[in-house]
Amino acid sequence: MTPAIENKMTEFSKHIVVHCYYKDALEKIHKSIITTATRREPSSALLTGLSGVGKSTVCKYIVQQIGGRKEIETEWGIIETVPAFYCELPAGPTLKSLTMGMLAQLGCVHLNGDATALLYRLITLLKTCQTQVILLDEFHHLLGKGAEKTKGLVCDWVKTLMNRTLIPVVIAGTPECESIVDEHPQLARRYPFRTNLRPLEYTSLENQSNYLKVLKSLGAQINKIGEFSESIYLTDQALAARIFVASGGNMNSLRQLLHEAFRIALERNTSTFSEKDLAASYDSQCLEGALVKFKNPFALDNQEVRGIISRNSR
Repeated sequence: MTPAIENKMTEFSKHIVVHCYYKDALEKIHKSIITTATRREPSSALLTGLSGVGKSTVCKYIVQQIGGRKEIETEWGIIETVPAFYCELPAGPTLKSLTMGMLAQLGCVHLNGDATALLYRLITLLKTCQTQVILLDEFHHLLGKGAEKTKGLVCDWVKTLMNRTLIPVVIAGTPECESIVDEHPQLARRYPFRTNLRPLEYTSLENQSNYLKVLKSLGAQINKIGEFSESIYLTDQALAARIFVASGGNMNSLRQLLHEAFRIALERNTSTFSEKDLAASYDSQCLEGALVKFKNPFALDNQEVRGIISRNSR
């Protein structure tokens, strides 16, 4: 891959389509920040969804909106702030490993001491960094084997962190994470704002459907960045149906399908983007959420495609 193609691929991957499910999640997170600040009591957000629907994307978009790590000048000198702090719960977590990991991400080099001392250090640093929201992703790691004891400790730790800092800790993970939170009433009441991200639905091919809006936006970016003289319309009825069968409406699978097809078209260097590129992309990888196995949706006739969508929408 040439540097020019790599740059185009990177530019395309940065494009985020904020459809209605994303908007709802973003609104809930912003509401949790405002409510916590005005009530002076933790009122955070819980973001759940199956793999690939875009939970991490929403979290990282919040960082873009509010602001990540940056330096500001104050009357006391230059300080480093982290308005929105994104981190992931490690696999097989302990309170100490979680706290140390967060401290390290915030730039702290003093990682010695017990769990209590580390938590105090984290609370102090979050206040110094003027953090407005903490986005704790991969919370479902608490469902791993042998994590039963840790689960309760981490839930108490999250509650304490919010109480001591008045910073909402947004929890993101699979749908099972809701039961983890609800098993701890003192934590559950601090999570009034909840949203479950779902795959895009193939309900209609009207211009206002979320699925078509996403395809239109992604297709426009492909054409803009790729500068193709000839290109397919992803919103074409037959093509949109095939793309849905290939991805099942799973956002990550949809992005993977288009990303690889875009690369194939760019490397062919004929200034064209075609359905054959989508077919080749599908053949080259295994996509989570695909509605068919052992068949390429771009090789099926329209009746077969409609039948597959109909069977999977019941």
